[in-house]
Amino acid sequence: MFNFFRERLMKIQGKSPCLTSAFINTMGSACTNRCYMCPLRTFEGYNTIMSENTFKKIIAQLKEINFSGELHFYSQDEPFLDKKIIEKVHYAKREMPNIKPVIITNFTMLTEDKIQLVLSAPISYFSCSLYALKKENYEKICGRDNFNKAFINQIKFIKEFAKTEPFSFGLYLMNDVHNQDDIEFCKYFLQEIAPVSLIKFYETFRLFNTPLKLRHNSGFINHCIYDRVQFTNDVGDVSLCSIDAGNKMKIGTINKDNAALKELINSGKAVEIRRRMLKNKSKEAYCRYCEFGKYENKLLYFLPIPEKAKRFLNNRFTDSYKNEYASIRFNKKQILERLSLFNEIFKDGKTEDEWLNALKELREDFYKNKINLYKNNWGSNVKVKI
Repeated sequence: MFNFFRERLMKIQGKSPCLTSAFINTMGSACTNRCYMCPLRTFEGYNTIMSENTFKKIIAQLKEINFSGELHFYSQDEPFLDKKIIEKVHYAKREMPNIKPVIITNFTMLTEDKIQLVLSAPISYFSCSLYALKKENYEKICGRDNFNKAFINQIKFIKEFAKTEPFSFGLYLMNDVHNQDDIEFCKYFLQEIAPVSLIKFYETFRLFNTPLKLRHNSGFINHCIYDRVQFTNDVGDVSLCSIDAGNKMKIGTINKDNAALKELINSGKAVEIRRRMLKNKSKEAYCRYCEFGKYENKLLYFLPIPEKAKRFLNNRFTDSYKNEYASIRFNKKQILERLSLFNEIFKDGKTEDEWLNALKELREDFYKNKINLYKNNWGSNVKVKI
């Protein structure tokens, strides 16, 4: 209880008790897709590629503060455009053995020669943004004709991953206005076919490129700006927000004036940003309307009540996507059972075109027979948020 009040008191003052997550963008604005909802689409500038020297400085700064949380090798870029991304994971893990490395990718660059490198890397969590299972729907969402490449790479990776399950691997499905004609099949594929550790189903963020009028987060707290940082550009820009593509919440740089991360985290600028947000006076790019910020009611956040009760009450107060966020986790036995079915559909030795045809035939059978072979854990009413 003492730690609870100590932490909350620090946050009221605009200070961060500790960092639990850090995001490193090594490739600047580089990505193989141009997803319409991506923060980079709202940023008109250009983020520079991070040098190896800057990367090592960042790791040294995190090590200095005894960072032991999730280290994300991704921040709106496509991490596998960085040819040394797995080397960097190994380096960071050697320097900070207690961290939890995380990679999120769209699989367009995860070629066959990289699969074994990934599977042998000290990764805690690895995920793929699936988004859609139809080529035309994928292109509408992602802005590029990369579906065939991404899906084939997923099949190859999943076949190898499910044999040993060296870390947690998840597939993300987006409930988007552009894939509603195929949403039930997408859910069926994830829930009954794909042999992965975790599947997540979430709404399109209303934050980006939306025609709707956004509501200010006046009654909520953006707790993430207290416990995470994002590193971008070759100068090592440090921002309080992991989706801040334009660095509008920048609190300093690693390569300027010998700035130390331990000082930047609770610098005057960082404290000012947090306190303005708490008082509903902030004009920063994302926090005022961010969907993540609508998860924690401000009053409930500062009350020492049980987490289950808090989650229940939060769901009464917010219309955040979290209300319709769903995730399902599978154990090793379930993964192996699903692998058998997966390999039966996507047989070894078949060509890539034959795998794509197998997906098409699976969809046709699903809709033709109107089958209901899966337990609909997603909920019966699908609401699309854009």
